[in-house]
Amino acid sequence: MLSRADVGGTLPSIQPALAASSDCQFLRPITVDDVTGRESVVIVQGHVALEGVLLFGQKHFYICEHFALSPVKEVYCTRHCLSSISDSFIYALCHNDRAAGQPACSCYSYEDIKEIHPMRFLLQEVALELFFKSGHSVFLVFHNSDRKRTLKRFRSMKPSLKSKGITEESINIR
Repeated sequence: MLSRADVGGTLPSIQPALAASSDCQFLRPITVDDVTGRESVVIVQGHVALEGVLLFGQKHFYICEHFALSPVKEVYCTRHCLSSISDSFIYALCHNDRAAGQPACSCYSYEDIKEIHPMRFLLQEVALELFFKSGHSVFLVFHNSDRKRTLKRFRSMKPSLKSKGITEESINIR
């Protein structure tokens, strides 16, 4: 299920950009499992787009808002790291006044995923929509074209996910 971890601390595998900075707090430690992969994403929530990071663990994955990946794949808050978004239009969507907010991280279990649908964003096939058993969904845009690799990673963590969002459970319903 969804649990929300607000700011304060660091992830075990994250190197803080400015550890001595007193005005910036980082994520609390995630002790459930180690982070094995990182992807830079844009999180779209209605009409608001936020720069973020998708972190993969052994049993859970984390969607962190207002964080960016450095060129060496370290995770920093967007206040202390240059954006990893190279598209100027998407950058402008993420860094306007409406998108301002505090860094936060959401934790999800792979088992809570019901379906994953490859989607389009701005007429490009660069997005995934994750649907959860609770009815909640998350729309992620991969501005660096890592959608296919991320979809394969989700399928390796939960083999029951099939292409185009079809799962074994939805096949059995018919």
